[in-house]
Amino acid sequence: MAREIKTRISIDGEAKFKASLTQVNSQLRVLASEVKAASAAFDKNKATVEDYEAVNKALAKQIEQQKIKTEALKSAVADAREAY
Repeated sequence: MAREIKTRISIDGEAKFKASLTQVNSQLRVLASEVKAASAAFDKNKATVEDYEAVNKALAKQIEQQKIKTEALKSAVADAREAY
């Protein structure tokens, strides 16, 4: 007689962490598109202050999203450290 044992392990907060990370990564992709669009909006010969400001704003948003992602990863490491 064969017996089958199935085990399912879930870590509290893992789904929330993955969802948060997915959202941050999605936002980073959007911001990368904004940087490309802002960069493409001006020629190297006709660059204006406004053009550079648009690129700078998009890059600043990317930095903020990376900070959020870093904090989420630090939190996950701390949670894993506590759990194990």
